[in-house]
Amino acid sequence: MFAIGYLCAIVTPVLGGLLWDATGIASTAFVPAGLFGPLMVMMAAGLRLAPVNNPSPASRR
Repeated sequence: MFAIGYLCAIVTPVLGGLLWDATGIASTAFVPAGLFGPLMVMMAAGLRLAPVNNPSPASRR
């Protein structure tokens, strides 16, 4: 999950800057954020995290 978050956090502003430079329209800088936000939510919802079976310290004796 952290890899997905950090990747999107780095890619989003770079793409926003590229769009702004390419179009000259400042509002296009926010398009990647509008796309990556819902995409991150969908990717996070798709993760299947199994519970970790850690024995309690009392049961180790």
